[in-house]
Amino acid sequence: MLIVDDEVLARVGIKSFVQWNEAGFEVVGEAENGKKAFAMIMDLQPDIVITDIHMPVMNGIELIKAVKKENIPVEFLVLSAYDDFEYVKEAMRLGANDYILKLEMEPKALTELLNKLREKIETEHTKKTAEKYFMRSKENISTIQEKLFKEMVFGHKYRNDEFEGKLKEIQITLPGQNLICLVLNLDNKGRFDERNTKDVYLLDYAIMNIINEVLVDYQYGVVFCSRPEEYIIIFSAGEEKNLDQYDHKVAELERLIKRFLKEYLNISVTIGVSNFFQEYVKLPIAYQQALYAVNQNFNLPRGSTIRYKDIIPESSEDDDLSLDLDLKNLERQFEAADVLGIGNSFDMMINYFLVDAKKITREHLKATCAALIFMINSYLDKYKMEKGKLWEIDPYKQLEELKTQRDFISWIEQLKVKLLNELDHADEPKRMIAKAKQFVNRNYMEEISLESVSKYINFSANYFSAVFKKETGTNFIDYVTNVRIEAAKRLLTEQKYKIYEISQMVGYENEHYFSRVFKKITGVSPKRFNG
Repeated sequence: MLIVDDEVLARVGIKSFVQWNEAGFEVVGEAENGKKAFAMIMDLQPDIVITDIHMPVMNGIELIKAVKKENIPVEFLVLSAYDDFEYVKEAMRLGANDYILKLEMEPKALTELLNKLREKIETEHTKKTAEKYFMRSKENISTIQEKLFKEMVFGHKYRNDEFEGKLKEIQITLPGQNLICLVLNLDNKGRFDERNTKDVYLLDYAIMNIINEVLVDYQYGVVFCSRPEEYIIIFSAGEEKNLDQYDHKVAELERLIKRFLKEYLNISVTIGVSNFFQEYVKLPIAYQQALYAVNQNFNLPRGSTIRYKDIIPESSEDDDLSLDLDLKNLERQFEAADVLGIGNSFDMMINYFLVDAKKITREHLKATCAALIFMINSYLDKYKMEKGKLWEIDPYKQLEELKTQRDFISWIEQLKVKLLNELDHADEPKRMIAKAKQFVNRNYMEEISLESVSKYINFSANYFSAVFKKETGTNFIDYVTNVRIEAAKRLLTEQKYKIYEISQMVGYENEHYFSRVFKKITGVSPKRFNG
């Protein structure tokens, strides 16, 4: 607290009334007039100010006005004389918390008033802290949710059971049957390009809030922003048997979203709707269907809803939509920082586009390139690498400008050259980690030690160990173990080998030790692991 009074004896008296530190208060300063007090308040940010009303230079009323004008969170306790009643009323009107008569001031009465103020301050502080924590938790959950669904929709990252486990971790209920995807595109796409970053963020925030408000009345549904001015809704009909009838509920959802976006934000959207699917692993196909549908809006009015089933015969194979690229393999090359492997994966992708040119539509190419962008950005973020040299302009905007198959292939070829150049010129720690990971991923079935890898990359063991932990967040031995267990999981899924054979194939001579390590990491024994 800060004490403000032009009388020295009054200030001394207040300070000596009570053992303030023992009572839970600290006197951080004192001032003889409002002007000096205002400067100290700006500097010290006290919780409580005990102030007289009548003072030279700046009186107590003027001090309260000045502090309130600056929106500084301070509680005022006013000292008053019998003839100050009108001033006291003014002080209370301005926000003073309470007052005490100078002539009747006693330690007990003053302490009681201050304790009330302290309780109020602590309650407000707790409330603000809880609100901040709640908002931060909501933001964290929202970020994790968005990342999870992008990984699934763009990257084919998880098996059904893995994705279901991830949903449980962030407490999202989304049954894995009767799944449908909606893609929402803003009409007049690109009209918000000239807004600043804050405005674009606020627009996305407002749109997401409105869609979430609508989804509250629909049991299973999540929404996330996939890229500027594109929003994806993943929706499940649960155990519904009559999907034709349930389609009316999806149509109702679409109408409500359009209505509220128009009503509150004056925004029109076109919506693409996929077919229903019965597995999480089909979500990439569902997204490609919805994306294909929404991009057929060139001969339709704004605000249309386009169902994939209405434009593509049902006899078409769903899997024909999926460019059967081994994105998981490319992801593994990124994880291993295998520059050569990344280049080879790009070459395989380009070759696939060329060989199956007649089967591939612009939407398929666009969806695959969007998955590439997401995967590369995730990798760059993970290793804190600069994106500026790779993306001179927004890569998603670049995709909008690509028209022909040759345009897309040229874009991928240029991306490959730029990316490999960036990886080749990464700083020393990143090159060291990349080289070490390459070594482990190629030799995990052999005996590997910190010393053997350090010798291979030509750095001291202690230096390499410290840098590896700093750059990856895990120690080197744990990384080797995780690589071996992931390899073991793949081999177990194939159901071709006995446990002791897999143990030796991933670098463990002792089957029992391998089983203990496997269970420690996965939670189940190799025998019970079902892939």
